[in-house]
Amino acid sequence: MKRVDLAIGAGSISQANMLQNNMSTLQQPQAILFDWDNTLVDSWGTTHEAYNATLKHFDLEPVTLEFIRKRPQTSVRTSFPNIFGPQWQQAEKIYYENFHKIHLKRLTPLPGASELIDALATTSLYLAVVSNKVGDNLRLEAKHLGWDKFFKQLVGAQDTPEDKPAIAPVIKALEPAPLSLGKHIWFVGDSAIDMECAQNAGLTPIFIGTEEDARFHNTNTDQIMRMDNCQVFKQYLLDNILI
Repeated sequence: MKRVDLAIGAGSISQANMLQNNMSTLQQPQAILFDWDNTLVDSWGTTHEAYNATLKHFDLEPVTLEFIRKRPQTSVRTSFPNIFGPQWQQAEKIYYENFHKIHLKRLTPLPGASELIDALATTSLYLAVVSNKVGDNLRLEAKHLGWDKFFKQLVGAQDTPEDKPAIAPVIKALEPAPLSLGKHIWFVGDSAIDMECAQNAGLTPIFIGTEEDARFHNTNTDQIMRMDNCQVFKQYLLDNILI
């Protein structure tokens, strides 16, 4: 089998500490925007299986779960032309045929995510999701979990002319809110794409993940707050914001 490079466009991994846990510099939020996949829900296994089924169709060598975790988290319409060339639309169709068979069955909230959302739902904070998952699939998953009622907007790939890290999805996510872009809006995500999107829009980026995760998603900055997981983020909010 031939081997495919799914890491096209990936930035270099810096050993420098990109994250600075200086909580006192955070501006109080008026809105919090969340990424979806692997920020609130565990979807690595689903993505891995659907990708490998697509690669197999084109007689390409399968990849490991670790490889999938390290690749840039761009949308399918952004990444597939680089991977599959002129056959990318056929590959997209095959990918989603496999994805739709399993994504709701496999859909699992990450530890602490439900409790985090429940805590935020009791506040007046504006909550929305900005994802690179196709918008219709994102909204279907949110409804499946019963989380759609908590978010004012659920914006995914193909809902705007460009996907993350462009700011168009952020602007759409904030359409119902009387808020301008700024540091009073927090963007919470698990990848370099999320952090870049937040910085492009002038928002406060919050990285969810371990220091090791952060090294895989280096954005060449030391001005990003990092929280280990949803449970830690919830506790920070309870201690500093939701009081």
